[in-house]
Amino acid sequence: MGDLQVFWEAPPDRAEHAIALLAEFSSGTDSTTFGFKLRTGGVTADAFPTSRQIAKVLVTPAAHRLSIKFTAGLHHPLRQYREEVQGKMHGFLNVMGAAVLAAEHQWDADQTAIMLEDENAQSFLFTDDFFAWREWRIDIKRLQYRRQFVVSFGSCSFDEPRDDLRVLKLL
Repeated sequence: MGDLQVFWEAPPDRAEHAIALLAEFSSGTDSTTFGFKLRTGGVTADAFPTSRQIAKVLVTPAAHRLSIKFTAGLHHPLRQYREEVQGKMHGFLNVMGAAVLAAEHQWDADQTAIMLEDENAQSFLFTDDFFAWREWRIDIKRLQYRRQFVVSFGSCSFDEPRDDLRVLKLL
């Protein structure tokens, strides 16, 4: 049986501190024992952190080489207004893409928030060689490397993410 990685969650306003503590505890070890879990939504608009809050969280684990995963609210590929929550839901392409590009290009929270708020499918490009958002790219080898730090996202829905990707002709 392999090593088990434990993910800790904290509210967005306490995330930077929690990530620093987890990184400090894990420093000097060969394996990443701890990771950080960010809740990105819920059933009402007030359960969704702002793009700025998510952006600040995304740039912190990259600096510490700490794994991050995302949970709740990522049912759709792109950020969009959803009637069922009376607010904007974050897109999983926005969040996962911003996590890897922010780490790869050492973005600050301002640049990261811009990507998180992009609602235009034309801004995202997938090829056999790279993933790109606007003029920012990450090649496949680097993307595979970043996957050890940007682990996963959760959604309450199995069909919505796939259906939306089909509509965007990405699946």
